[in-house]
Amino acid sequence: MIQSQINRNIRLDLADAILLSKAKKISHLPRLPTAPVWQKPL
Repeated sequence: MIQSQINRNIRLDLADAILLSKAKKISHLPRLPTAPVWQKPL
């Protein structure tokens, strides 16, 4: 049980690290659109 808990924590940490690295890459890009790309006008 402890081993599965550790494995789950490692997976969560990896997911957080991947999301953080993606967010950093996106934030370094020049901000051309003022609104997010996924928010399309109605």
